[in-house]
Amino acid sequence: MIKIGLFDLNYRKKQKFLDKVKKTKFMCKVNDQLYAKLLDFKDCSFRSTLLKLNIDPTVMNNFKQKKTKYIDFHLLLKLAEYQNLRLDFIKQNINNMRVNRSTDIQDKEFIDFVFENKI
Repeated sequence: MIKIGLFDLNYRKKQKFLDKVKKTKFMCKVNDQLYAKLLDFKDCSFRSTLLKLNIDPTVMNNFKQKKTKYIDFHLLLKLAEYQNLRLDFIKQNINNMRVNRSTDIQDKEFIDFVFENKI
């Protein structure tokens, strides 16, 4: 049986879709292991580290106090880079993703797709 991909026959539609993916806001729900590693600031205070990374401390404070379970995709990448965490470790420890703050998706293939197209 021949398998045809969603956009194999139309390059223009594929490009439009990928452009929309790049503009879409994704939020990530991380498990406790990644949560602890992201918020492990040993060398500086929490606030000064966030200001150095150009991250709003109030947003991260809500995440730290577990008022919100989701963290913005780009903030997650900034913190992971600062903490020297590998991308495969991050992918494994994301429980699900939220698209535009409304739709939850728990598919690992979708998470891999987002990582490939947003980085």
